[in-house]
Amino acid sequence: MRLLIVDGENTAADPAGLGPEGTIAVIAGSLAEAEEALSLQRFDAVLLRGPAPPDGVAEFASRLRERERKGTTRTPILLASSEAREHQPGIDALLIEHFDLATLQETLDRLNRSPGSANPSANGAPVSPNFDPEEFAAHLGHDPGLIVEIIDLFFVECGQQLTDLHDRLAAEDYERLSRIAHTLKGSLSSLQAPGARALAQQLENAAKRRDAAGCDSSLQYLENSIEAMRPQLLALRASSEGLL
Repeated sequence: MRLLIVDGENTAADPAGLGPEGTIAVIAGSLAEAEEALSLQRFDAVLLRGPAPPDGVAEFASRLRERERKGTTRTPILLASSEAREHQPGIDALLIEHFDLATLQETLDRLNRSPGSANPSANGAPVSPNFDPEEFAAHLGHDPGLIVEIIDLFFVECGQQLTDLHDRLAAEDYERLSRIAHTLKGSLSSLQAPGARALAQQLENAAKRRDAAGCDSSLQYLENSIEAMRPQLLALRASSEGLL
């Protein structure tokens, strides 16, 4: 996988140290340099790094998309951040700074499947979308009783799982942390919540690496993503219960 990394603070760094293992990275010190590189060769994604996104991202994205309308392959723009950020115009998805190749590939696959709907959430989760109530209802055959049952079960189990995740992280019990994240990932997959599921996968991967900082960031993002789903889940539950 070829990454074009825009990072003005690391132009002298070894590119291999800035991207996850398994990627070929080219570093650009500015968006202007990135535009020049994109005019010469193809990249699978543009990755913005650093303490803050560079100025002019929206304009850079607009020019890139205009050029792509002439027939070139779409190149997603990603932001790697150590903390949750508000929506950044022009950015297709947000990644926690301690991401790995599997998370990157899953994010790009999701963006490529539905480029028109892929937008970063206000909680910094890579989503496309975070949760689709209609898709979830269709997955359950629009059975109102089953919808209510699954949502109630999710709220009960998820609340305990998030508490357990915090406890296992504090105890540095990475094996148990990974197992809980894996179970929660399955629940989110059943809810048709690809964004939150990707974050649970990211947490599971970080736990397997025994990466404390990665686990902490992933758990923060995951909680924010699940909280963002809550109003939609409650609204769907209320409408379904009214049909019983």
